[in-house]
Amino acid sequence: MTRTFWLSFVKVTPEGTEFLGVCVVEVTEADRKSGWHKCIARGMPTSHGRDWIAGAINRTHRLGINPGGNVKFVELPPDHPPVPLDRLLSRAELEQLGIVEPKP
Repeated sequence: MTRTFWLSFVKVTPEGTEFLGVCVVEVTEADRKSGWHKCIARGMPTSHGRDWIAGAINRTHRLGINPGGNVKFVELPPDHPPVPLDRLLSRAELEQLGIVEPKP
């Protein structure tokens, strides 16, 4: 079983937020299990799919595509439109792909 997650990264500063990029990753059972111990170590309950989220974040670290900062995530449905996987996407790339609207 795999699940696909969209992870959006931002750096928060006193002046505001800075967009760092987006990663879309497919998380396998092995990824989920690799993140499990990190949930427990941080005292997070592993119910409600948090182990999948930890697996997704851990996968971005292993691939070297996690830019740091704060992360928000959403699980993509199985029929989501094609998007590049396993790489850090910039705002410009997201605009070129038609995923986000260009800034005015």
